[in-house]
Amino acid sequence: MSDVINATERMDLGPCVICGRSAYSVYEGNAIRLKDNSPLCDHCVRRLRFLYPASQEFSHGEVRRIDPLADLTVEEVIHVIGEAGEKLEDLREQYAPWNAVFRIDSCSTEKQGLFKSPKIFVTGYVLFGKFNLGDSVTLLQDGRETKLTIQELDSNVAGGEPGAAGYENTLHVAQKGLVFRSGSLLVKA
Repeated sequence: MSDVINATERMDLGPCVICGRSAYSVYEGNAIRLKDNSPLCDHCVRRLRFLYPASQEFSHGEVRRIDPLADLTVEEVIHVIGEAGEKLEDLREQYAPWNAVFRIDSCSTEKQGLFKSPKIFVTGYVLFGKFNLGDSVTLLQDGRETKLTIQELDSNVAGGEPGAAGYENTLHVAQKGLVFRSGSLLVKA
């Protein structure tokens, strides 16, 4: 009879170097390892993600995550986390009175049928705040405001919750006669 060896693997990266919470990178944890291999929990990552947006790159049939936050050391994170609150308030003041801002980078359209509105896929970054399914948003473009409703949110390879700040997101809206331009804003009150 052979002995069965039960190997258990840690499901977390260890305690966060900033706050001491467990840094989970599995099951939607989104914790990361810094440049010096120290763990940073998802709570601290969310506090800094708007300053260091994660993105994804397609090359040779693979999707690669690009994370500038993971290129920092513990000392740099401690310095930046102290200034993060002030920089977030500067963004909120710049885009007042809006509670969430989405910058459009690109868009594509999919026809739905003869009598249906086309489905528009809007890709970009949430600068701050959070967008949710069914949110009523306003398109700010060319000095005009157009009301829209978010019909779907796509999750992305770079991590983060759909609609969260600091990650590339794709929002789906359906409305006839709209043309989105790069650099335009979707905002939520």
